[in-house]
Amino acid sequence: MANIDSGTAGYPLATGVGSPAIYYLHEFGRLVHKVFGEYPFLVGSALYEKNPRDIDVRVEMASRRFRELFHEPEHCRGGSRYAVICMTFSALAEKMTGLSVDFQVQFPGWYNQHRGRPKLELGRDGSTNENRNSASIS
Repeated sequence: MANIDSGTAGYPLATGVGSPAIYYLHEFGRLVHKVFGEYPFLVGSALYEKNPRDIDVRVEMASRRFRELFHEPEHCRGGSRYAVICMTFSALAEKMTGLSVDFQVQFPGWYNQHRGRPKLELGRDGSTNENRNSASIS
């Protein structure tokens, strides 16, 4: 069962993602976890709108690890390593799901701006339901 953190009393239902696309998104989440050591989250309008413009998927990375891979956040522009990785994973998710996916790696300073909003963890299943913090990258 995926870890659901709605930030409110309700549960996000991924209204804008039908079957089988949601299953492919979970498989995409497993691949992201293998690469980054963190499970990504489905966030944004796909959780509550029937026809979202795109599917927002975010993975949070510890600041130290983020800087090891991408240097400083202000260097995360078009043509940078950061942009290439985000575009590549977006394209992979789109190929796997048939949906327009906006994938981004975020460090806590960016990610914390969205704390308390609904999100649905992707990729973790009941057989590997480990403590969320045990796979963190520091």
